[in-house]
Amino acid sequence: MKNRALLLIMVIAAAFHCFATQSDIEKAFVKLSQSKYVYASENYSSTSSGNKAAELRVIKFRIPESKTDLINNATRALDDIENATFKACKKGDGSDSYSIAFEENKSVIVGGADMNVYIVSIPDESTENFRTVYAIEWKTKGDIIEGKTVYANSPKPDNQYKDVLTYSKVFGSKSDLGQLASTITINRENSTTSWLSRFEFYCNGIQQYNDTSSIVSAYANNIYKLTCDCSILDEYELSLVQEQLEDIFEKFEDEDVSIVVKGLLKKSIKNIQTAIKTLQNAEEEESKE
Repeated sequence: MKNRALLLIMVIAAAFHCFATQSDIEKAFVKLSQSKYVYASENYSSTSSGNKAAELRVIKFRIPESKTDLINNATRALDDIENATFKACKKGDGSDSYSIAFEENKSVIVGGADMNVYIVSIPDESTENFRTVYAIEWKTKGDIIEGKTVYANSPKPDNQYKDVLTYSKVFGSKSDLGQLASTITINRENSTTSWLSRFEFYCNGIQQYNDTSSIVSAYANNIYKLTCDCSILDEYELSLVQEQLEDIFEKFEDEDVSIVVKGLLKKSIKNIQTAIKTLQNAEEEESKE
């Protein structure tokens, strides 16, 4: 009897510890969201799944380096969680990004080139088919730290997907773009998916038919026209597009491919480089304000 009572106490203590750890994450996220350093926030709710509706909160912040405790509190709490089904930490280096599913075909992406990221997925004990994902990303620009937090309480992704999808340049840009092309980022326009899907289609075509000059020229021209307006893409996506174009150009450089095709590919790469530079300049201007 005494042993059973002791076991019950241990179980209750363990459950309380998990709840307290998740509560610490909530407190850290709330403290950041209620600070004067938040410059944008977005809230979404979905149609109900059974008796519960999915929720998503995204807050964007710019904080001075002297206030890093706001980030440290959140990362410590994310580190300490014990019942996570997914946990990842990326300290700046590399280009891994993570897609957090919210609804079918909808997600929010965190991470990317040189971005610090902490992310965990925790089972929702109140609703069996739900889980809660917390994430924070940030990057230092001068004496300002810029980033965002994400909270998603939503149905678990289908069995064919993990709680959180991971994209890594280790597996090659073509693979990454194919994955990104199938993911709609909820806090950006859906045309991102359309742009990347078309780009992948043209790139596949230009390599598949590289022995037919007229078809290759048509695909190269479509790629060029597509890259003339790539403002919908973020810096990470642009870098993947640039890498894939450079791979194709390098492949064609020593082959019997027309000067016109090579010229269109070079112009396309230049368009992407210009778009990346434009984004970087805009970020520098924002950090000065």
